[in-house]
Amino acid sequence: MITKSLGAGLVLVAALGLGVLMAGCGSAGTDLGAAPQGAGGSGTPVDSGNATSGSTVVGAPGPSGSGTDATAACNDWAAASCHKLALCDAWVIESQFEDEAACQKRLVAVGGCVSSFALRGTSRTVARLEACTAALNRATCSAWRDNDETALAPCRAVPGALADGVACGVGAQCQSAHCRFSGDCGVCGPAPVAGDTCSNDDRCAPGLNCRNGLCVQPQTAGASCEDNLDCLASLVCSGAHCVQPRSAGQACTSNTCDAYAGLRCVDGVCRSSEYVAPGRSCDEANGVSCALGGFCRQTSSSSPGTCLVAAKDGGACDLSKGPHCLRGATCTGGFCKVPDASACR
Repeated sequence: MITKSLGAGLVLVAALGLGVLMAGCGSAGTDLGAAPQGAGGSGTPVDSGNATSGSTVVGAPGPSGSGTDATAACNDWAAASCHKLALCDAWVIESQFEDEAACQKRLVAVGGCVSSFALRGTSRTVARLEACTAALNRATCSAWRDNDETALAPCRAVPGALADGVACGVGAQCQSAHCRFSGDCGVCGPAPVAGDTCSNDDRCAPGLNCRNGLCVQPQTAGASCEDNLDCLASLVCSGAHCVQPRSAGQACTSNTCDAYAGLRCVDGVCRSSEYVAPGRSCDEANGVSCALGGFCRQTSSSSPGTCLVAAKDGGACDLSKGPHCLRGATCTGGFCKVPDASACR
């Protein structure tokens, strides 16, 4: 498994990499624009209405758009999101989907984009979604990974109508533009700021990362650091400073390779990962992982394992022993569940 920081990890299911596809312990507050944390970096989770998505902005269409407009806008957003992954974080497509089209199909199926316009108190509109999609298409990979506030301005949180303490499924419902999650649902409240406690459920305010349970401001190149999450997503922490990640073939230590390029440190050298089909032999330590969201079940970290096929929605799952769920579903009570924001009341 590739991840920018072992401490942050990669939350496979709160993510169709996106708040839906991918999510992690990074900042929230961007609805559909920024790179999902764990997608090789510590960017902002993308949200499309899924109840695990944290503080949100534009996302799905609001009451101002027709059903046809909403569907078209959501399809355009899904296409842009998966294309950005293919361009800037290609290993996610390679490891989780058959191809970019399969990513788009899955995101449309489980993202909750169209239905979220009916959520109580939501600030979402078709126009905001379209503006965010356009910004996503324009953004450079660097801006997307680092959640650039200027490039992704149209994707920033717009307050909804619900007061603090009221149940929510996405942040766009809240006056604070942040839903403080505990599981699939949460309550409206202020987003944690620098120094506040945070978690994979209750993520930090925009622009911050969650490191060891505390929100921190990621630093630019040359700044001091202790962990990759101390740095912008496009950088790594090496020699106690934020620096550019290592390229293929370069010498490395743990977590200093360019994870966005699908590289990992194997025997002290940055190498591309290999993804194999379910049923085949896998070895995470040596860069052989499972394709199509599969789980590498190993009896020990020093011996090869076997790829288990990802569990379908509603199927049995196990976060420790596998299988994991398809992207966009969470393993809840031993079964794969697609969160439903409308159920959060």
